[in-house]
Amino acid sequence: MILVLLLALGVVGQPATVGGDVLFELARPARAAALAGVDLALPSWVTNPGALGFREGWEIVSGYASPFFVGHFGHVALAGPGLALEAFLFYSGEIAPGLSFRAEGGAASLGLSLGALGLGVRARLLHLGQPQGALGAAMELGFLWRGSLRLGGVVKNVWSQSPFPGEPWPLDLSCALVLPLRLWGFTLYAGAAAQDLLTLPRYAGALALEAGGLALVASAGTTGLALGGSLAWASFRLEWAFLGHPSLPLGFRVSLALQWP
Repeated sequence: MILVLLLALGVVGQPATVGGDVLFELARPARAAALAGVDLALPSWVTNPGALGFREGWEIVSGYASPFFVGHFGHVALAGPGLALEAFLFYSGEIAPGLSFRAEGGAASLGLSLGALGLGVRARLLHLGQPQGALGAAMELGFLWRGSLRLGGVVKNVWSQSPFPGEPWPLDLSCALVLPLRLWGFTLYAGAAAQDLLTLPRYAGALALEAGGLALVASAGTTGLALGGSLAWASFRLEWAFLGHPSLPLGFRVSLALQWP
């Protein structure tokens, strides 16, 4: 049921596995979404709990997405050294007379660093409110190696309980490799990602350029093209992304983060 509804909304055009995993993919902040999975090998705690052990400060992130300009998705998260909490709400509006889709979810993550190796665990909870109530949960493990060549990955659904019988959340694996390069005062990240290798394999390459508080991101892969970026000033960071799919309308996301100290 959930997959049919999400197909009707076009949400499955995003890189995601079957069923409720799609909603957790939508909870990525804008810049992470534009990286198309390559952020698994970057210090992106939302994507990879293995990055939490390397965090030095705290941040609150709130975001909004309109998947292909159909439906509304809101997300808020708090992250600090070794700890992250997330929550989201998705509402489709009326898909057909008397039919709409609403879901709420959240996640709690813990992480630590052992030298250049970061390890993390995340517990996820999904509640489907409409068209019928259901509850699901899952656990995933993440790792991040921060060497001259960075490697990150997440093993999804190490344990899982799907909201619907017959729609399992299967064991899955996503990984990414990134090479950081320092050029003329800029930092360039070049990377590749392979997502959902055990269920619906997807592949992408991405480039991210950072110059002070400005960052620009571009990616291309089997799910389409994406362009995004971020602008940081004082304690704030604004992120945006445009997500293109070969056969679906353009998608848009925006996120705002507050960092301290």
